[in-house]
Amino acid sequence: MKKVFLSVVIIIILVPLFLMNTKEDYYSEVDNRNLAQINEINNFDSFVDDLYEYTDDRIGLREQMLFLYHNFNFHVLNYSSHPDYEFGKNGELFPSIADNQDYDEYKQTFTQTIIKLNEYCKSHGIAFYVMFNPNKISIYKENIPSGINYNNEWVSMMLNELKSNEVKVADNYNYFLSIKNENIYNSLDDVTHWNDYGALKGCNNLLSLIKEDFPNVETNNLEISTMIKKYIDNTNIIINEEIPTIKMEPNMIESPDRTKEREALSTDYTFANYVHKITNSSDNSSKPKVLAFEGSYLFGRDHQALISNQCREFIGVHNYRNILNLPYYVNIFKPEIVIFDIAEFVIADYFFPLETMLNIDYPDGLNVHDYQYVKTEMANLNTNIFNDVYLELFFNCSNDKQAYLIVEDTYYDLTNKEDCYYLYTLKANIDNNTNCRLVVVDEVNEQFLYQDFMITYN
Repeated sequence: MKKVFLSVVIIIILVPLFLMNTKEDYYSEVDNRNLAQINEINNFDSFVDDLYEYTDDRIGLREQMLFLYHNFNFHVLNYSSHPDYEFGKNGELFPSIADNQDYDEYKQTFTQTIIKLNEYCKSHGIAFYVMFNPNKISIYKENIPSGINYNNEWVSMMLNELKSNEVKVADNYNYFLSIKNENIYNSLDDVTHWNDYGALKGCNNLLSLIKEDFPNVETNNLEISTMIKKYIDNTNIIINEEIPTIKMEPNMIESPDRTKEREALSTDYTFANYVHKITNSSDNSSKPKVLAFEGSYLFGRDHQALISNQCREFIGVHNYRNILNLPYYVNIFKPEIVIFDIAEFVIADYFFPLETMLNIDYPDGLNVHDYQYVKTEMANLNTNIFNDVYLELFFNCSNDKQAYLIVEDTYYDLTNKEDCYYLYTLKANIDNNTNCRLVVVDEVNEQFLYQDFMITYN
């Protein structure tokens, strides 16, 4: 009997060793990452650490055991061993629930930043809209785990302050509360976001708001069907959940010749998801040009098409941090509409740094009727082409004045940097050998100091 037992023990030890996964650059669906590899050996200690991690990751039958472990917890114990999710009542899965938050200094600064963004757009003749998307837990508080007192009163305080300051808000928090009995979030699949039906309702709520200013914009009237989702994304947890799906025919195509533009944006910014589309539908020729700062609610599952299909041109940029540099993007793309898509759970310093928001000073729009024009000569006026994509304009001027470049009926904000002003815009926006006017606002004497010159590309 002892020999049999010893044989079983030896088999249990040896079989996983013989079945070790030794494939290079192996991506594990269970872990949603590449498994460990043995790196170059620099010293004994690092080799031991690498060997331990390698063995732990690649021991035979590991993925099968994890599969059984996760699914047993999930379906038998109603417990999520995945760190991003936890079970509530009535079989509802929620994102891991964080501690309650207050309407603190950070969130008040974030709110004031949105108000500044709105004022900047208004002074530049651009329509600005905020689409606020709530967490699933904020809509279905009655199904959160027992013993948790979830409070998100700060959301209402922020939204009310935005509305009282004339910011146009597609308030999907209160809207979703009013339609919470409809299937706007899945019970188990991707519970950190709305589902396709929720996206349709939420985006239509935004489009209804935009339609008040742009009558040619329409809401989406799309067919909703269903599909079976076998696993929770990036896990091996079986759910076989029936979820809603949208049948949508995009009428946008990728804008041509944007490779260098994309590369420049990706090089300069940490969060660099980016898309630029133009319509291929004659019905959209009278619709607006939109610059949207988006998060995963729109970038995920192609939900941005719910909005882009109502545009003649659509530029989507990742919202994190980039929205705080709005004048840079306005100079490049010259939109008629700016959309700020923001989710409740990402209003945090990592995504929107407090220090940056506290130091924001957006330029006012150019009002040619406020001042008299006085001809002058700017010191050290010169232009430069950066990366064969961007046009930069430099000249010396005191730090306390606003400056602009006027090209026909379009004007560009100039930014002060290191005791000079510069323009950062796409070379394609301004033709070669173009007559321009450089304008500096002398607020003390209420004058426009200007110099006419020609931009020439070498």
